Amino acid sequence: MKRVAIILGLLFLTKSLHAELRGIVLEITTPSHKEATTGYTVYAPAEVSIYSDEEVERKQKVSAAQAADVLKHARGWKSAVMIIIVFHNTVRPEDLIGILEGMNGNSDLMLGYVGSADYGPGKQDLDKVRN
Repeated sequence: MKRVAIILGLLFLTKSLHAELRGIVLEITTPSHKEATTGYTVYAPAEVSIYSDEEVERKQKVSAAQAADVLKHARGWKSAVMIIIVFHNTVRPEDLIGILEGMNGNSDLMLGYVGSADYGPGKQDLDKVRN
């Protein structure tokens, strides 16, 4: 009886390991310029590039709202979709919150990393999906 339980456990484990994990990397670029009259840096709304295993989800330089819409409709391949969000220099809070809102309610998504695209794990992830 114990052997049967072990065999059944291994069968279920094998089936769950067979599900493929897929990922989506969002690269956020926030254009900025120096205000001529005040000298302060002014940030424009973010431009988001989406790198995905699914061709229909791949986008270049879309708004944060459009990126959120892609996340809202993303589905896994019988498993979770790992979301990685990287940004260059800085990201406006309202842009990041808007993107995260797109994940809200989609149980297929799992946030894996949010951080800089210029060094560390964010740079490594971005280099992988670009090549």
